[in-house]
Amino acid sequence: MIEIRSAQPEEFAGILDMLNVTFFSDDTPEEKRDFTRLLPKLYKEQYAPWNSNYCVFEDGRPVAAVGMYVSELHVAGHTLKLGGIGNVGVAPDCRGKGYMKLAMDAAMQAMRDQGCHLGELSGDRHRYRYWGFEKGGACVDAQFSIINVKHCFGKGELAAGWAAKPLAPQDIAQAQVLIEGEALHLKHDPAALHDILSSWREQPWALCCGDKLAGLFNRSWDNKQVLQLQLAPWVNSLEQPLRAVLALLPEEASMTMRIPLWQRDLLALAAPVTESFNLQSAGQYNVLCWQTCLQALLDLQAQCKSLLDGELTVKIQGYAGDETLRIAVQNCAPSVTIYDGEPAKIMSHLDAVQYFLGLVCPERTCPAAQNWFPLPMWLRSFDTV
Repeated sequence: MIEIRSAQPEEFAGILDMLNVTFFSDDTPEEKRDFTRLLPKLYKEQYAPWNSNYCVFEDGRPVAAVGMYVSELHVAGHTLKLGGIGNVGVAPDCRGKGYMKLAMDAAMQAMRDQGCHLGELSGDRHRYRYWGFEKGGACVDAQFSIINVKHCFGKGELAAGWAAKPLAPQDIAQAQVLIEGEALHLKHDPAALHDILSSWREQPWALCCGDKLAGLFNRSWDNKQVLQLQLAPWVNSLEQPLRAVLALLPEEASMTMRIPLWQRDLLALAAPVTESFNLQSAGQYNVLCWQTCLQALLDLQAQCKSLLDGELTVKIQGYAGDETLRIAVQNCAPSVTIYDGEPAKIMSHLDAVQYFLGLVCPERTCPAAQNWFPLPMWLRSFDTV
């Protein structure tokens, strides 16, 4: 007998065992992973992970599961519901039976039922296009090394008062203020923030200047890489942050700072120092409510650059239903409203994701569209699932 439903608390240990075998059975002893350590923010019992997993049971045995985790996303003063898809797994001896599709369909239905405006996941691009996900957003990877610092800032030492240290409980409040001060961020429970920042087996560190939190960064599980660096708005030079962070790495190592395009002040600090800039898609997204998401992300876009005046009318044959919209900018103020007339464009859902969020889209031919898009969606890695 086949059942498709959300999990119950007493069933989740078996589901977690199935997922750990499915994903990590080939790990070496040195690299051995499990979901509780990989993503403590989701899989610790205190976060009730069974409520977020949609499973297939074969004769009572869990054989497939998909997690759908809902978060509160804040974008330029707007509040959106974000559904993150993770742990898409099928027991090795049950592959080829269509169970992944059944579990994904159930998770996506839950995303719609719970009123999510936007979906996010990481995975094979063409596999997840079936459920409306497409690459989108844009960010820059800026690479730095000790050589960059020596050439740009000289061979000096770390300035007095600056230090890098593992994130301590007394730093959590300042860390939350720093994270939630960004124009695009997820709302976090302070009690869970250390687990959130420890996602993907990373180690959260604080960058301090005296008694002030100057930034946050993570070290990789093997201590060989710095994976992300976030700075307080008052930091006006990369010299001390780079000296502090790179001192933790082997001399030949380099670090990458991932920067969204709307963080123009940070891009300006990085440009003279970085070894290279690489522009790339920020993630895989599915827009379930186009009007709400377009308005929020265009408002964010308007905060970081001047938008050309213009108008676009479009019917989007969306994953969660059709929407016909008028997208307009006047005096750098964007508006997205319901449109009752005959639209200039009709787009399929995937074409719309590519048009509005895609890094490269040959269909964006008019100057206004080239100026407005791609929209600046992105998530920090500790907020992905």
